[in-house]
Amino acid sequence: RQQLQSQVKALAELQTEQVRLKSRFDALKERRFALARSLEALSSGATQAGCARIVCRATADSLSWADKVRRGGWGGAAGAMLGLAGGGLLALRLPRAGRIRSSCVLAEVAQMPLLGTLDDVNRMSAGERQHWAFRMFTRLRTRIAGGDGQPLVCGFISASPGEGRSTWIGLLADAARQQGYHVVTLDISRHGQPDTERHSEAAKSLPIDATPTRWVPELPPSESSLPARRWEAALPAAWAWDPDHRAQWRAALRQWQNAPRTVVFIELPPACCPEAMLLAERMPNLVWLTQRAAARAAEIRRHLDALREVGAGLVGCVFNRARPRRRVLHRFVVLGLLGLWAGVLWGSAAPGRAQETNLLVPGPVPVTTNRAQTLSISTTDQLAEWQKRFTLGPGDTFDISLYERPETARQGITIGPDGRINYLEARDVMAAGLAIDELRAKLEEILSKYHRAPRVVINPTAFVSKKYYVLGNVNGRGVYPLDRPISLIEAVARAKGFVMAFPQQQTWPQADFGRSFLIRRRSDGTFGRVPVDFEALFLEGDLSQNIALEPDDYLFFPPLEAQEVYVLGEVNGPGPLPYTPNLTVLGAIAARGGFTTRAYKSKVLVVRGSLSRPETFVVNVADVLKARALDFRLQNRDIVYVHERPFARAEELAEQAALTFVQALATGWANLKVFGRIRR
Repeated sequence: RQQLQSQVKALAELQTEQVRLKSRFDALKERRFALARSLEALSSGATQAGCARIVCRATADSLSWADKVRRGGWGGAAGAMLGLAGGGLLALRLPRAGRIRSSCVLAEVAQMPLLGTLDDVNRMSAGERQHWAFRMFTRLRTRIAGGDGQPLVCGFISASPGEGRSTWIGLLADAARQQGYHVVTLDISRHGQPDTERHSEAAKSLPIDATPTRWVPELPPSESSLPARRWEAALPAAWAWDPDHRAQWRAALRQWQNAPRTVVFIELPPACCPEAMLLAERMPNLVWLTQRAAARAAEIRRHLDALREVGAGLVGCVFNRARPRRRVLHRFVVLGLLGLWAGVLWGSAAPGRAQETNLLVPGPVPVTTNRAQTLSISTTDQLAEWQKRFTLGPGDTFDISLYERPETARQGITIGPDGRINYLEARDVMAAGLAIDELRAKLEEILSKYHRAPRVVINPTAFVSKKYYVLGNVNGRGVYPLDRPISLIEAVARAKGFVMAFPQQQTWPQADFGRSFLIRRRSDGTFGRVPVDFEALFLEGDLSQNIALEPDDYLFFPPLEAQEVYVLGEVNGPGPLPYTPNLTVLGAIAARGGFTTRAYKSKVLVVRGSLSRPETFVVNVADVLKARALDFRLQNRDIVYVHERPFARAEELAEQAALTFVQALATGWANLKVFGRIRR
């Protein structure tokens, strides 16, 4: 029996030691966590709040305009000089006014589609030139000839000589020959000039009679299987534009247009030559070529008007040497502007002299709401004032004992509804409203009359005195104990989330976040609302609204009203539609079956607001379907009305008249041809 008593005594001592060690372990754990947070704050640098020291507060007296002018004058002057120098260089760099310097300006001036551009060929490698020629010839063949294997006769003309017509024709001719076409390149730009070497080379490569009566190359027939070849030709030197030669020129154009798998590129003289208009007359496909900064806009308009008057088949324009040669001067301009900006800033931001002053003593910051910025409240720097001094209340349970006296241990002591507890000789001790340390001191003061130097050990086991309330459209409405720091998201999760609905096969909470509210007790004992944006928190994920709850908080989520929009008019299924956020006009119409054949898509009416003061919007759904305009977002209770086309009735009458006419015509024909023979 004595051994059993000694074991019981040792067990009680071990239990007391366990309580003491556990308390010490929890304290060390909290201390370790606080040290880790401090180390993290120190390692992040001295730029955070609390790591800076105010040297001098900026006031109107501490600013000196004389110091500003004296310190920033030279900087502003230097920046201004750099800016003026950059502007002068830019002015020298600008070409003469009216020159075509971009492909967009060329297309606008010519009023024709831009077929392509070519960079500086001297900066392009052989592979890049070949790749460009292949893509450009494919584009020309698709837009002009219309398909693979079709003949292509195309002429190139420019405003002045030396703009790159021969370069384009040479690259495109090589690409056409590589794709299996017979290629003829005809250079008429230098007709009448002595060029013996050029004519001799042409005579070797092309079977052309020297007489002006027969100079068209002998192309292979359509059933020929000869490999693709390239001929280079030129008009004879004695060529004159008399009626016979003009007839031969037109006959040659007709022959080339009928030759299969044949491509003919003609380099016409510049448009400033009178001969160019005779050659371009009735040209089936003519491309206008302009080199960067080589021709003026007025000059190009004048030549194109003349070409259109003679009946030239202008199909588009191309731009040569699209890439600028040098961009060094532009860098000087940018540097000059940056220098001017830096000088102005330097002159207006000269600092005053730093003076040592007393450190600013921070005043008390009222903590009414705790903007957590996290999903849960877990660190000490996020605790509210009531959490830093946590007081006991009715229903809280804890274990009490005297240090190294296990026979005095009492477990499960609960604070009564009147806020009092009983322990040993301490009777009717008011514990409600006291912190644990304050209750410990009060018990030691009372027990010191009956025990020698008592040391009270209090181990809390449950906190149920602090409560908060969650009502409304949540699955777990009720009163919950605030037994630990908890945020709004955690409170909703503990209440098992919101009541959900499934409109249009979508999951959506049936809580009106716009009318939800949080009621909290103020310091004077009254209650008031706490500003919380529930829509931003639960719909947009703004965690700055995820504040911590406090005792006696009342959280209410009202149910949604009838959330719907009304789609009427020329739709396949007019009627109400459940409203969901981000619902648009096009989505509502699609949900009701889409448009009917009589619908007027260009003007869809949206009516919003009350019947006494309605607000109307007109939505062009046709442009929305063509990606030319944005869709219109609807709100709750909006009315979408689709009107019928203005001439829908006239179209029906015309269709009915046409149908009646066809029926009468068929009846008359049958009566005359069929029944007439039967009568005979």
